Amino acid sequence: MKNEKGLTTLEIFIMFFTLGIALSLTFGWITISGTKIKNSINNKTEIAKVLAAEACGNGRLGMWIVANTIDNRSKKWSISHFSVITQLNQYYGYTNKNKETLYDQCKEESEEIARFLITGELYDFTNGGMYIRRRDEKRQPWHEVKTLEYKDHIIYKEKEK
Repeated sequence: MKNEKGLTTLEIFIMFFTLGIALSLTFGWITISGTKIKNSINNKTEIAKVLAAEACGNGRLGMWIVANTIDNRSKKWSISHFSVITQLNQYYGYTNKNKETLYDQCKEESEEIARFLITGELYDFTNGGMYIRRRDEKRQPWHEVKTLEYKDHIIYKEKEK
């Protein structure tokens, strides 16, 4: 049976079904895309807080070096920057109870460095450095090749295999 436009019931059903799928995909994409944007912003802020908590007292270059180690681990381990900072016992700044206060002190610089990190625009001052230790800390087996010394910190990377 056809309606006044000459369409059969099946054709009308297929038209509405197709429209429904198109709308679902469109709004699904917007939701997924919006979630990704929101997560990216939240991740950038959390990374900035870790940079501040780890190295606010060592200034812009100190935070930049921490960002380099996050980036180098991310590349080496093929995981996101956020995954690097949230791994257990990796960056004390992630669990530091004082990180919000430190973030407030260094917000502008740490946010800018986090943005460079996330967008891939971060210059690596550490020559592949992945680990930072204070001079008064015991050297660990993974502190293999010294790449940089900055203030009272030494930066290391793994030996190339």
